[in-house]
Amino acid sequence: MEGNDPLVRKIRWFAFAVVWFGFLALGEMAEAGSIVGSKHDLSSVITKFMGSGMENEMNDYGEVCVYCHTPHGANDIAPLWNRNTPTGPYQMYASPTMEATVPGTPTGISLACLSCHDGTIAVDSVRNQPGSGAVASSWYGKPPAAYHYAMSAPGQANPSPGGSCAACHGTSNPYPHNAVVKYLTTDLRDDHPISIVYSEADGANHAVGFNAPVGEKFPNGVKLYSGRVECASCHNVHDPAVPPFLRTSNANSSLCKTCHIK
Repeated sequence: MEGNDPLVRKIRWFAFAVVWFGFLALGEMAEAGSIVGSKHDLSSVITKFMGSGMENEMNDYGEVCVYCHTPHGANDIAPLWNRNTPTGPYQMYASPTMEATVPGTPTGISLACLSCHDGTIAVDSVRNQPGSGAVASSWYGKPPAAYHYAMSAPGQANPSPGGSCAACHGTSNPYPHNAVVKYLTTDLRDDHPISIVYSEADGANHAVGFNAPVGEKFPNGVKLYSGRVECASCHNVHDPAVPPFLRTSNANSSLCKTCHIK
């Protein structure tokens, strides 16, 4: 075919369009954060602070996803979830001004978040470890840790036999930072209410005083789960671009005003 053949020109323009939109897609991906190297990439966190003692406090499985996900024998509270369901019991948020009903215990994907953040289960406690799924002698040459720490706050009862992450990341010894604010404990009364039905107040498209989503999503990425507000409604655990893993910036309370009409 000649270079000025109409079919050749169409193929060239198609190839150009594919490359151009590919660059645009890569540009959008570059603006988003990645879980790799983030605080949710526990293997890289252990490697980063090797020698500080963290390698003794949780297993370094040498993989990014395994601390939360498994292709086999998964828990159904979240996609391919590799952790057991926490049992609480939980103290839930309560307020006389709330129109929605707060359930007696968290539901769905919020339980997946709490399986680390309520401090009742060790951070490295997974259903299936890398390899055969049985307890391994090492993972990629990394030996098992002597202890298995949980994200429990100072003074919180800690069922983990290893101890508490707050021993180093607490108020008295904040090395390298104070992370106690992330240790939600089982007392959720001082946190945003979770597992509430968003449309419960008036039974219409949205609760009174709240914006209506399109389906279960808002334009800025905030989302509902089976009509409920869950931890993951505001937090994207795979994207650290907007700390602390927020789905969108809260500058000028923009995240809050996604739902709340103020």
